Amino acid sequence: METLIDGLDYFFGFIVGGISIFLVLFVAYVSLGELRIFILALFYRNNKVKFMELMSKNHHGGHLLKYASGKLKSDYEVAIFALRISREKCLRTPIKNVGEGLKSDHGFMMEAVKIDAENYKDAWLSIRKNNIELIKCAVSTQSNMLGYAPWEFRDDENVLFCSLESKCECYWNNPKLEYTSDRIKKNKEFVSKVVKNCPCSLQFALDSLNDNEELVYDAVSLKGRALEFASERLKDDYEIVKVAVSNDGSALKFASERLKDNYDLVVIADEKHWDAFQYASPRLQQKLKTVWKK
Repeated sequence: METLIDGLDYFFGFIVGGISIFLVLFVAYVSLGELRIFILALFYRNNKVKFMELMSKNHHGGHLLKYASGKLKSDYEVAIFALRISREKCLRTPIKNVGEGLKSDHGFMMEAVKIDAENYKDAWLSIRKNNIELIKCAVSTQSNMLGYAPWEFRDDENVLFCSLESKCECYWNNPKLEYTSDRIKKNKEFVSKVVKNCPCSLQFALDSLNDNEELVYDAVSLKGRALEFASERLKDDYEIVKVAVSNDGSALKFASERLKDNYDLVVIADEKHWDAFQYASPRLQQKLKTVWKK
């Protein structure tokens, strides 16, 4: 028995030792690889062609720009290439490493924002204050960039209509009305256009627009769960809730207690969403369980 135990100890010790050696070698390999890249970046920091080639072939992409010389960081072609190659590699665009002079250059920043709307955040304040074309370009791709714009742009219909061109980001808590002025949030005509583009924007409407049947109907017909942002009165409106649960059964969660106890609505919701049954009233849950057992 002791011999067997000693043999097992030896075997497991060998396995653990082998894994440890492998991990040490792997870490060393990665570290040496990173060191090699760092050395090459410093070696080519003044060589435009070689540095651009290094960025294109390396997984760090444009982030290597931070090792470039000040001259290369301020080179329009190199800086734009760094932004593009990072975007292609799905990396955060490293505009912070770009030469300071370029960040206040209108032409460069327009191109940078076209590559990645997030770059609007890093534009110099002076150019953000006075450049309406820059913010229009940014919000047409990513509407939440409006949150970084000067206040006067958030009250400008021309800027706001550009935000309607961007993809709706309901699931990422990025509705299009969030950063607009209160005047715009009270404007039924504009809010209606926004809601048709991004239903969850209903949550930021003012002046009881979430109690407007037409607006709420448009929102829930596109995205049932927008019912969450309707007024309590409309959450108790049979037709509104029916449209919502017909679109997405899980919207039953936001219906009034009275309508959660409506047999027809619960059946519709359950047919549309496998988990909607849990939002029905306790009475209907018990009744339907009995019916389904039969």
